[in-house]
Amino acid sequence: MICVSVKRLFRIRLLLQGWADSTLKRRRFRGAGHGEETSLRELYSEYRAFTRPKGKLRFETVEAELEALVKFVPIYKTLEDGGDDKDLARIGKKLNLWEISTAYPLVFRIAISDAASEEKAKLYNLIYSYLVRRALCGLTPKNLNKTFARLTRELIENGVSTEAFGNAFVNQRGDAVRFPADDELRTAIRTKPTYNMFSRKDRLADLLWELEGATRTKFSVDTPRPSYMSVEHVLPQTWMTNWLLADGRRAPADRFTGADEAMLTEIKARDGAVHTLGNLTLITTAGNSAASNAAFPDKKQWLNLSLLVTSRKIVERETWGIDSIVERAEALADRAIANWPSPPSNITSVV
Repeated sequence: MICVSVKRLFRIRLLLQGWADSTLKRRRFRGAGHGEETSLRELYSEYRAFTRPKGKLRFETVEAELEALVKFVPIYKTLEDGGDDKDLARIGKKLNLWEISTAYPLVFRIAISDAASEEKAKLYNLIYSYLVRRALCGLTPKNLNKTFARLTRELIENGVSTEAFGNAFVNQRGDAVRFPADDELRTAIRTKPTYNMFSRKDRLADLLWELEGATRTKFSVDTPRPSYMSVEHVLPQTWMTNWLLADGRRAPADRFTGADEAMLTEIKARDGAVHTLGNLTLITTAGNSAASNAAFPDKKQWLNLSLLVTSRKIVERETWGIDSIVERAEALADRAIANWPSPPSNITSVV
């Protein structure tokens, strides 16, 4: 038990210094590939370098050193394992799903502050919103370590508040750093091939489950996402088999042979919409296999069995086409903007 506690202290310190990325990656690789863990010696070596910069002691006493570390232990434990602080446990669960440990120092700074619990909850949600919005807009995650380090400094200098968090993004317009505004998020939900943009489908399923929760009323049962739910295309990826075009004709299997201009236009429109969020929902794994490329009347039966509010709204329709997908995308965008908000002082559009 003592060894585990020491490791936790070292990992907290490494995270705070920004050194954890390479160390934790080595640990995860060895754990997954060889059943091994990074040795305590490696962690000690890096920690020793921190405590003795240029050969000088950073802390005057052992007590001071331990005090600086121990205050983060319960926060770290909640982030990793859950706990009584539901807001902190939630952001920990999300960061673990997205494998974003570089946000931990920022979360530490918020958690130890004297900000009100409601303000902390809003800040945790803004961190997650930043990740989600950038992912849905197809923006790179490569600069996240620098962004979170900058945000941590901003909150240290200007106080822990949503206002300070928002001000940190006012002049950040570049693709690598900006916090996507509402209209950019809405456009992305309507037009981006979301399904193809998420290599980890469990993350996409988690987002769809959150949108499901945002759609439910106070009379609905609120439950964690079942592990057996998977992402389903309403209009199938291979839709030509059972889905006739609007004029009743069947599209060629290769999407080209024998097609006239009107047919080619509709084929292009369907292919452009099939992977967008408006065409995606959740269904049981068994239902996913059964529904597959089925025609809409048959697929509706399987969607109805999922008992999801978002799917029920699909089932209520007589037909499913481009207009239906766009309309649903707009409705999902409304919920996404409310569920994953932008900072109070964020720009309203991207110039």
